[in-house]
Amino acid sequence: MLAIGTAALIAGGFITAAPAAADGQACWPSGCASSPAAGARFVSHGDIFYVRDYRADGKATAGMIEYYVPGEGWYRPGEWVVYNRNGYAGPPEKRNYEIAEGSQVRYMSCLVNGSTLDCTDWRYDRA
Repeated sequence: MLAIGTAALIAGGFITAAPAAADGQACWPSGCASSPAAGARFVSHGDIFYVRDYRADGKATAGMIEYYVPGEGWYRPGEWVVYNRNGYAGPPEKRNYEIAEGSQVRYMSCLVNGSTLDCTDWRYDRA
């Protein structure tokens, strides 16, 4: 579920808008509400990326993340593919990135099938 929030701030007689915060999740195979096997979640406050395993099927999960720099294109942070080999009962994998406030972010969730990845489409949010 995508939650977008803005707030108006009055500072010295001017009204300014706070940057939009977006937290979202991408789940494989058919969405987060229908018993997914894999999930990737981005939390804009702190630029935290989680990769979860939602099914006790013996398969690992993965998440991929990129951010956009206007006029330059999509960039991949140092560890842009995050694997979760902790299993269903284990904790999610968590990474904390430094992404410029308000930057567009895209990510996907994947199920690892041997040497291939079955992935969602890109999910777009803002840092």
